[in-house]
Amino acid sequence: MKRVLVVDDEPRMLGVLSTALRARDYSVSTAPDAGTALCLAAGRPVDELAARLRAVPGQAPGPRKPPAPSTSARTPWT
Repeated sequence: MKRVLVVDDEPRMLGVLSTALRARDYSVSTAPDAGTALCLAAGRPVDELAARLRAVPGQAPGPRKPPAPSTSARTPWT
């Protein structure tokens, strides 16, 4: 039996996904966050991972800034 680790920060989604996977004969473990998921996976490796996490302010990178224009490659009209 394949072991699946489901990671989601919404308890309802954890329930829906784990119920659907168990109905298909998967062994399912659930985690509400990445830290818990890492602990579970370190203790017992998984065959598959299903994850959906929202970004937490201060922990996820923000929007990327466009690169600064290069001064060495100017076109004749700039």
